[in-house]
Amino acid sequence: MTEKTTTSLGPWKTGLVVFLLLLVVVFIIQNITSYQVRFLFFQFAVPGAVLVFVAFLLGVVIALITSARRARAHR
Repeated sequence: MTEKTTTSLGPWKTGLVVFLLLLVVVFIIQNITSYQVRFLFFQFAVPGAVLVFVAFLLGVVIALITSARRARAHR
């Protein structure tokens, strides 16, 4: 019979989440300035924080698609 060792990371995880949320809030507050975005036939104003967030999400989606293809190729 094997014993499972558990570590108490609860407070560390909570602290890390709070710290990251504070960083996100500071980032959003500092990047409220709107930018004119022109894409194909569209033109609209978007806050800087939203532009960075959308770019981040696109990067995550591309990374997930790429890793899924690699995992499928290794089967």
